Amino acid sequence: MAFSSLSIAQEMSVQQGDSTIEVQASEGIEWHRDRQVYIAIGDAVAVRDDLTVYADRLLAHYRSEEDREDIYKVEAVGQVRIVTENGEEIFGDHAIYFLEEGSLEVTGDDLRYVSAEETVTARDSLEYEENADGPGPIAIARGNAFVDRANGDQIRGDVITAYFEDTANGETENGDSENGGSEMQEAEAVGNVEVENDTVFASGEQGVYYAHNETATLEGNVKVTRGNNQLNGDRAEINMRTGVSRLLATEGQGVSGLISPDEEDDTSGSSGNNDNAPESQ
Repeated sequence: MAFSSLSIAQEMSVQQGDSTIEVQASEGIEWHRDRQVYIAIGDAVAVRDDLTVYADRLLAHYRSEEDREDIYKVEAVGQVRIVTENGEEIFGDHAIYFLEEGSLEVTGDDLRYVSAEETVTARDSLEYEENADGPGPIAIARGNAFVDRANGDQIRGDVITAYFEDTANGETENGDSENGGSEMQEAEAVGNVEVENDTVFASGEQGVYYAHNETATLEGNVKVTRGNNQLNGDRAEINMRTGVSRLLATEGQGVSGLISPDEEDDTSGSSGNNDNAPESQ
């Protein structure tokens, strides 16, 4: 009589390329040979060199490679928490991690990506790409995406793509000392975009936030509000640190503003070209 599954242990080591994945579970690990999957049940943990996955249940899918099983996908179910090598944490209800590509997608309620300086949330999904081209990982938030920074700046959009710089070598691109981690460099937002802090609020159809100098550019039906003043145009450059906003006119699109006489700030406006674009201070 042949068995398609077998309970083998509460911990095990399996191969993924040149790396080893350590898997533990409080209630045991099942081997489903016909399905080519190991299932870790109860407080399950999978540890690879640069990533640790916690969940109620883990499914490690493998391919038979000559004399070994090679793990290519890990599925996490229930109370998912993922910790990267730099200490960032990702939370959700369900996750699929493709090990060869170094990418994962997390879905469910209370989706969060938490780093030292930012918290990224989403309604539909969070995607994380650790092997992306560039200086660090990429996080993609889909559906009511929101980035909340420690400095008070906030970014909203239908979809936000945040680009991070790996600072594990002890120094950021700006030369600042770091003990390790990832630092957000910029965030690209698309759809119903808003950027704000205690000084300024602005909205548009798409935009980019630059973390290193705390500035943002917005495009498409842009509105910038500061106090009782509002400026409208097609494109804006906003300094979130100083509160200075500059609207730039495009061909066939002027700029307009509503200036409150109660405001003490010096604000000038024009519907001319880019050289005469209004600036709010």
